[in-house]
Amino acid sequence: MSSSEQIQISAVADEILVETLPEDQKALGPIETISMTWEHRSRPRRKCTTSAGSTVALALPRGTVLANDALIYNSTAKTIQVKAEAEDVLVVSPANPMEMCIIAHHLGNWHRSLQLNDDGTIVIEHDSPLEKWLEHEHIAAVVTKASYHPNLKGHSHD
Repeated sequence: MSSSEQIQISAVADEILVETLPEDQKALGPIETISMTWEHRSRPRRKCTTSAGSTVALALPRGTVLANDALIYNSTAKTIQVKAEAEDVLVVSPANPMEMCIIAHHLGNWHRSLQLNDDGTIVIEHDSPLEKWLEHEHIAAVVTKASYHPNLKGHSHD
């Protein structure tokens, strides 16, 4: 067996496979984190690397969405926690309820998720066409970096 084959075998042996989330969400061991955008937190099958360099293979059930601060691995040896990574988002401040309805209607048609905040602002994943549409409609929006936690999710028609 060549040295490269040995390295591949040991790397696979060191990989942490996560197929279910731990019931106990209180950390049992030293905490390592995985920083993930919304897109990555909503993909239940992927490989990631923790802040300490551990490799994690996520093989979670379809539809699993990882919340900020969720523990995905929890043992006395180590605990792995998800952190919502700051990403480019549009923060929209509708001028009135009618404008909010227009925005929500268009986002729904485009199957886009959104985060509706208690202060009436809407946070949306940034993209240039959406930003241009808001500008064209004279709807106040700013691009900023923030962690994105949509509470209303767009989906395709069944």
